Amino acid sequence: MNLFTFFAYVFPIFCSFASLFSISSALSLPETRLACKEQEIVYIPDASDYYEEAIELSFNSGHSFNHIPITRIVEEECGFKDKENDMFSRGSRKKRSVVTKGVRHLAKLLRHLYKNGQKVFSANLRKQFSKILRKLALARKQVATAAAVGQFWYTVWQNPEEIRREAKDETHLEEMLENAFRGTLQMLLSSNQLTEFLLHKPNVMEKIKRRIAIGNSNLLSQVEVMNVECHPTYRDSQVVIFMKLKIPKIRKVTAVKCDDIGTVIGGSYQHYVLPYATFQREKCGQNVQVDISRCFMEGFLFCPPTTITSAKCKENSLENCEMSVEPHPRNFFRELAQGFAIFGDFQQIIIKKNEQVSEIHLKPRLLYHLTLQNEEIAIIGDREFTQTTGLNSTVIRKM
Repeated sequence: MNLFTFFAYVFPIFCSFASLFSISSALSLPETRLACKEQEIVYIPDASDYYEEAIELSFNSGHSFNHIPITRIVEEECGFKDKENDMFSRGSRKKRSVVTKGVRHLAKLLRHLYKNGQKVFSANLRKQFSKILRKLALARKQVATAAAVGQFWYTVWQNPEEIRREAKDETHLEEMLENAFRGTLQMLLSSNQLTEFLLHKPNVMEKIKRRIAIGNSNLLSQVEVMNVECHPTYRDSQVVIFMKLKIPKIRKVTAVKCDDIGTVIGGSYQHYVLPYATFQREKCGQNVQVDISRCFMEGFLFCPPTTITSAKCKENSLENCEMSVEPHPRNFFRELAQGFAIFGDFQQIIIKKNEQVSEIHLKPRLLYHLTLQNEEIAIIGDREFTQTTGLNSTVIRKM
C-alpha cells in the first residue's frame, strides 16, 4: 500500500472520529433558544479547482478608439509596432467636459485601472491617466450599479456608435476609451489581470456563461486568465491575443443564520452572540461560517472566498462564543435572524396588516420571542417592528 492509498483510506475514518468527538464535547443551545433563517448562497469551494477555457481575442480593424484602429493599438501594446505620438497632442479639448451617465461608468473603471495598474503601466500611460483623473475630479459622484457598468462595456464592443452618441464631448470620450483599452491590455499582458473592459467582450462572456451564471458581477470578477500570448498575424493577417480563462467551479448551498433568543436571569437579559451563518462543506462535513453581510446580491447571493472561514462559534459549539449581558433592562427589543426578542413593562402588542388591527396581551417583565407575517407591523408603545419572514402566521412565545 503506497502512502497516497494509505491516506485515502485513513482520512475518512479520521474525519468521522473528529466529527464524533466535536459533537460529544460541544456546548450547545437547546432548539427552543434558537431563531434561525435559511439563506441560499453561491460560493467557491476550492480556489484551485477551476474550468480552463481557451479563447482568442480578435479585434475588428474597422473599430477605433480616438481615431486609432483597435488592431493598431493591440499591435503597439503587444510590441509589434512602435507607438504613435502622444495622443494628447491630437485635436483640441474644451476646458471642461460634460460627461453623460455611460461615460461616468468609464470614469469609474479608469480610476480602478489607475489604482491597480501602477506597477504594470508604462510611465507615459501613468502620466496620461493622471491628467484625465484630474479632469474627472469635476464629474459627478459615481452612481452606476455594477450591472450597468458591465452593460456599458458590452455596448462598447457591440455597438460603439451608441456610446459615442451619448457623449456630449466626443473627444474626451475617445481619449478615455483609448487609455482604458491600453491600460487593460497592459494589465493583461504584464500581470494576467482581466478587467471589465475585456471581461465583457462578447466572445469572452459566451465562454464564461457556459460554466457559471453571469448575472452577478462580483462572481464574474473571480474569473482569471493565464497563458496570455500575442500573435502578430493569425487569421486574415490580424493581430490576435490567445489566453486561457480560469473559471471557478461554484456550488450552491443553504447557509443557516441562527440567533440566540436569550434568557433572563436575576432580572438581567443575556444571550450568546452568534455573528455568522454556517453550513457544512462536503469534504469531511467541516462546519464553516460565512459573513453574509459581505456577500453580494445581484441576481443571486454570491459569497467570495474572503467571507468564508472555519466556524469557531456556532449554536452547537459555544465554547468560543461571546456572552452578551444587559443588566436589569427596563424595556428592550432585539431583532433576530427570525423574529424579535422583547422584554419590558409593556402589557400589549398591536399587530397591523393592511386594514386589519389586532391586540395581543402579555404579562410584563417576561421574555418573549415574536415572529411576524410578511407585511405585518408590530407596535409596542411608540416602537414599530416589521420583518420579511416568509411566514403565514404570527407567533409570540414566552421563553
